[in-house]
Amino acid sequence: MDHQTWREWLDLDVDGALGDEERRRLAGHLAGCSECVAERRRLEALAARLAAGKIALRPDFKASVMAALPPAPWESRSRRAWRLPAVLLAGLAVAEGRLSLDDACSRYALTVDEFVGWQTFIERHGLEGLRTTRLQHYRMRSERV
Repeated sequence: MDHQTWREWLDLDVDGALGDEERRRLAGHLAGCSECVAERRRLEALAARLAAGKIALRPDFKASVMAALPPAPWESRSRRAWRLPAVLLAGLAVAEGRLSLDDACSRYALTVDEFVGWQTFIERHGLEGLRTTRLQHYRMRSERV
């Protein structure tokens, strides 16, 4: 085994994450390798320094950090913002035969009429028609009819 693996095992062992069999094999290697013994000592010293430097957090630390964060943008809060990507995913999944139409509608909370309407829209206008300005144009046109 190469020393890179032994070093990885040393890291795991110092962290208490090495299995029993690997720990036994590592002990055998350490009996004959002064380089790895020195590395283990360095790792143990580092672990001790890190443990000594832990800072106790206030009980309300998480709540205060979360309160200080800016509010989430509207896109992540609005289901409507994710409607079009959901429709596109459903369409791709159905087109590739990965989902049936019923499964896609169920998974993405679409009615069959809604799905077919979007599919027809994309067939008629292409992906370019999905740009926001184009969607507004088509909506205004359809409202006049």
